[in-house]
Amino acid sequence: MKVREKNPRAQSKFLSKGPQHGTLCFLQFPLSTGRLACAAPREHPPPGGERHFKKGRDYPRLQNPVELRAMIHLISQSTGHSVRRICDSLLVPRSSYYHAAMPTESQRSDGELSAAIGIIFHHHRRRYGYRRIWKQLAVQGEVCAPDRVRRLMRERHLIAIQPKTYTPQTSDGRADLPSPNLLLDQPLPALPNQVWAGDITFIPSGEKWLYLAVVIDLCSRRIVGWALADHLRSDLVVEALQQAINSRCHTDGLTFHSDRGSQYGSRSFRQVLQRSGMRQSMSARANP
Repeated sequence: MKVREKNPRAQSKFLSKGPQHGTLCFLQFPLSTGRLACAAPREHPPPGGERHFKKGRDYPRLQNPVELRAMIHLISQSTGHSVRRICDSLLVPRSSYYHAAMPTESQRSDGELSAAIGIIFHHHRRRYGYRRIWKQLAVQGEVCAPDRVRRLMRERHLIAIQPKTYTPQTSDGRADLPSPNLLLDQPLPALPNQVWAGDITFIPSGEKWLYLAVVIDLCSRRIVGWALADHLRSDLVVEALQQAINSRCHTDGLTFHSDRGSQYGSRSFRQVLQRSGMRQSMSARANP
């Protein structure tokens, strides 16, 4: 405690020297009655951090009956003392030890629910978390809270596997002899059937991935051809291009722009472009 040095009377009034010169043994402070009350000096805890047994969180009265019974049983085995003597020393009733031997209604219910959780968890190859297990239990007619399922999974050390998110790649950039970019530094087309653009996207379904290839007119922003399949072969883009050619009559001198995907660089796709009198344009690598 810091003491002001400007008032020596206050320093001598509130501080008292101990047996050794310069050490403080107690603190005096005035009460409302005018008398001085002495406060005992605070003893610092030992380096090991040990505190009074009753002030810690591991005090038996603060533990649940199962942990208390396990602790008393361990002390009895290690010391050889009776349960009565151990309970008297810990200041806990013996009934706490004997009642813990019989599971309560909530413990029995937790045991049954924990077994059902373990069956669902291992049936789905450790990929179900507590939310999906809770929904599965609701389907089976077991009503419980999600937090209860999470607690029981934590007690049984059931940790779900976090699978990596899979995103299919629609363009590999491996076109053979990529064509130059004919649209570089060029304005947008002013009339339809001047520039077409094609691309592939993926659509997740309930069973597998579906892939959609579209052909769009850059002037009117209208989709002139499309194809849907469950593969990424060149037949997908050829079908979309053929549909666009059938919907539009004049394709001579038209520019078809795409990325450097191997589908657009395939021989079959370029043969269709050549027969229709189109020019092929490709963007640079890693660019749309």
